[in-house]
Amino acid sequence: MRWVLGLAVPMAHLSFVGSENLLTLLMEALPDAEPHTRLLVNSQVCPVATT
Repeated sequence: MRWVLGLAVPMAHLSFVGSENLLTLLMEALPDAEPHTRLLVNSQVCPVATT
């Protein structure tokens, strides 16, 4: 969890490829990743499908 001025605030991550890599990295690197991922907003940009 990210604390700014004493407040727990969400962190946003916008990815164009492999958005799940950030979560995997955090889960593997930290013994207790839940406090660091609780307010994580993770999103991946998807291209518009054309036919």
